[in-house]
Order: sequence, then C-alpha cells, then structure tokens
Amino acid sequence: MEQSVKQSKKSTDGAKKTAPVTKPKGCNDEEIVSQLNDNDVLFGRGSGSNDKQGNIFFRSLVSKRKAEYLATSQRMTKARIAREIVDEVLQQKGRFL
Repeated sequence: MEQSVKQSKKSTDGAKKTAPVTKPKGCNDEEIVSQLNDNDVLFGRGSGSNDKQGNIFFRSLVSKRKAEYLATSQRMTKARIAREIVDEVLQQKGRFL
C-alpha cells in the first residue's frame, strides 16, 4: 500500500503547485522499532551505523550505481536510480531507520 504525500513546487509563473509523491511500500512513519534486522540501514554518523551489515550493503549498492548516476544530468534518471537502490533495500526486508 503506497501512501501519497503532497510536495510543493513552484511553477514558471511563481505560483505554488502540489504534486503527489508516493512513499515506497514498507514505509511506516508510526512503527516503533525494538529490534534491528540485518538489512536495516541506520541513519547516523560514525562507526556505530557504518559498521552495520545493512549500511555496508546499502553503500555497496550506491557504489555500483555511482558512475551511472554521475553520467546523467537528467533529474528523472537520477531519481529513478535512487528509487531503485531504495527498492532493493526494501526487497531484502531492510528498513531505513
């Protein structure tokens, strides 16, 4: 079940427009996490989060797609690459915490 979120954008005439942005499946803003999974990606700085298996996996995915991402100037292509990386983490039952 994807949730729709409205994101503001300015049009060429300066007026704000709202466009729906969907959250990936598996995103639940209200879930309380009491136990980490191996594929969870932890936000944070330093070795605490960097050494976790999920973060190592995430960084390897980013590294594999880095050249492709940098080679394009198209925003939609960059967004697609980023979404595919997120989707791969979610397919492995990983969460972004």
